[in-house]
Amino acid sequence: MNIVCDEETCQRIRRQMRLLSEPTKPEGEQDAGVLILLHDDGDDVKVFLCVRSRHLRRHPGEVCFPGGMMDDNDASNVRTTAIREAFEEVGIEDDDFRVIGNLPAFRARFGVLIHPTVAILKRPLKIIMNVNEVASVFWISISRFLEERDHSTLAIDQIYYVHIFQFHDYPTTYGVTALMCIVVAIGALNKKPQFDLLGSLRMREIEGMRCAEIVERVFEHAGNKFESSKFVTEMEDFSCYGIPDNYSINWWEIQPTFYANPNDENRAKRSAPTKKCTTSAYALFFREKQAEEKRAAPSTTFGQLSQRIARQWEALSSDEKRAYKIRCETHRRLNISRAIEQKAKMLLTLKEKNANRVENATNK
Repeated sequence: MNIVCDEETCQRIRRQMRLLSEPTKPEGEQDAGVLILLHDDGDDVKVFLCVRSRHLRRHPGEVCFPGGMMDDNDASNVRTTAIREAFEEVGIEDDDFRVIGNLPAFRARFGVLIHPTVAILKRPLKIIMNVNEVASVFWISISRFLEERDHSTLAIDQIYYVHIFQFHDYPTTYGVTALMCIVVAIGALNKKPQFDLLGSLRMREIEGMRCAEIVERVFEHAGNKFESSKFVTEMEDFSCYGIPDNYSINWWEIQPTFYANPNDENRAKRSAPTKKCTTSAYALFFREKQAEEKRAAPSTTFGQLSQRIARQWEALSSDEKRAYKIRCETHRRLNISRAIEQKAKMLLTLKEKNANRVENATNK
């Protein structure tokens, strides 16, 4: 296992990512620290990610960085939080890595302010997972977070996008974790993404910018609170779901659920439908080709199969890829519409039950 952690490499990544020498100051209420651990082997840069246990009450089964909420023992230092949580969750010790700086804070969809600490791997890890918190871990090339083929988005408001990467060979990664991976990839690799980053930062503008400028533009908005409480997509007129004008629904209440804990019946009911509500053009292509390739060569391993299909995708013309993207977008909008309608009806039912409960209590 080749590990590059020399001073020149650290300085280069620190400079390209515009890292801060000290972490941003916590707000004091909902602050979390995460560790973005990179492995540079001289040929590629990978990032370390975890899959949260499906038994957790919050965000079960989601991909995340090692980290957690700041507590009183962290002395208001979110870097300390990140290092402590990384050890508690997966057994990463502070001698395993070298801290090279911090990214500005990122605002998560539930209002938590996440303070990322960036570090470079110094030696091979000996993972000791806390199975109560972490289901699995994996390393993935950060260049995957710049490619369009596994990528799709959902708009939160006029500025923010939820970035979703539905890999065929890694767990689906989305939300603020995906956004941080994108920023790290742009900075560390000095390469641009193949898709729009924000509502105010689209491909036509990205093409004329330097990577450092792109990163700084994201930083300008990363820690801000969302401007709108509603999802913004072309087909989403909330009135069509029978939601009263005076009933304000937060966008995260409507957001389609990507994962549900199959062992929690109540959660499964609340989160239905449990299947993924979006996909990428490449994932659609991969599913269609997988069975065909497997029939042609039954002894082929999954890795060989993936490489073969990836080459076929790259060989497609722009028009052929566009056809898959159109199909993908059609399915995405239909699934989102169904998920939103279902959640809206659920929220209205709860509201009506609460109103009836209050009315009955008043009559008594």
